[in-house]
Amino acid sequence: MLGHPEWREDPRFVTNSDRMAHLNELVTLMNVVLRQGTRAEWQADMDSAGVPAGPVHTIGETLSHPQTLARGMVVTLDHPQAGTTRGIGCPIQFAQTPTDTGQAAPFLGQHARELLKKHGLCEAEIDELIAHGAVSQAGAL
Repeated sequence: MLGHPEWREDPRFVTNSDRMAHLNELVTLMNVVLRQGTRAEWQADMDSAGVPAGPVHTIGETLSHPQTLARGMVVTLDHPQAGTTRGIGCPIQFAQTPTDTGQAAPFLGQHARELLKKHGLCEAEIDELIAHGAVSQAGAL
């Protein structure tokens, strides 16, 4: 489909193990070709060739995609710094077990101290990790 049938016979790519051993090389070759078309063009080509594929959407595209909206996956959250924001809720939905996306994303290190305490570290050990830059703590950035 990418126009390089010779890759099928290339010893680096014959088996899946070969492809995995030379993955960086294969990805580089494929990216050179893929950059020559648009996402929509490649999707149409893949659809025509029977290749199961779908586009990777940007956050903006995801927030306005008809399927995302139809499934009720766009949620509104209050963020302490950004104010009211929209985000994506849980993609797995059960009729009798609703998911809760009631909190905005945490700040970097917001729960670090709490989690480290939960896993047995004392205050002094946590302070030392923060002082050495091994752990971030919200407000200490």
